[in-house]
Amino acid sequence: MVVRMAFLGHAKQGNIEKAYQFSQLNESKLLYQQRFVCQDLLVVYVEWEAESEEQARRIVLEKLADNTYLHPIGLGGQPFAAMEMIFSYNRPRDAAHWQRKEQGKACGAIAHIRPGKLGSYVYYHHILQETTVRIRDKYGAIFVFGNILFYYREQPGEQEFPWYRGSVQGDIPANWGALMQKHFSTWQDGETGWKEMKGGGQICVTN
Repeated sequence: MVVRMAFLGHAKQGNIEKAYQFSQLNESKLLYQQRFVCQDLLVVYVEWEAESEEQARRIVLEKLADNTYLHPIGLGGQPFAAMEMIFSYNRPRDAAHWQRKEQGKACGAIAHIRPGKLGSYVYYHHILQETTVRIRDKYGAIFVFGNILFYYREQPGEQEFPWYRGSVQGDIPANWGALMQKHFSTWQDGETGWKEMKGGGQICVTN
């Protein structure tokens, strides 16, 4: 199965570039990887071939465990923390279905969720995820760890109708953008919401 994961790291002062360089994976089970940075935060997005999500997460954390340029924020003092996927527009049916067919660029964004708002944020996104009645961004997904949200997407996004039947068919709020803004904390520069991350790269099309 194809397992989609994101891992968060917090670089020690002045070490974000070294932490980024030292987070490259090179394994036979690795199907796809992109890395993103914003200020002192590093996110590694991975698609891995494994029998289960738990197995994939454990293996990748082991592969990333030697990054000494990061603060120990993960379980047991690991340098990376596994983020939880709380939303996706689609799911991998198998490796063949999940291969990239269009050229583009991988993009990442990061935001801070306001205290007490994560449950509401997950609730609205569950409705959006499971209301599978329209064509949408194939690879878009949101992950969370603590109060930090990470949004992965590709531009231009490959559009696809979800292959699975959603568990609910709800009403998506018409004021979605304004509603979501109420869930975000304000950055130190006064902005609210998503900040684009540096990094990512060109998407290789699989023939």
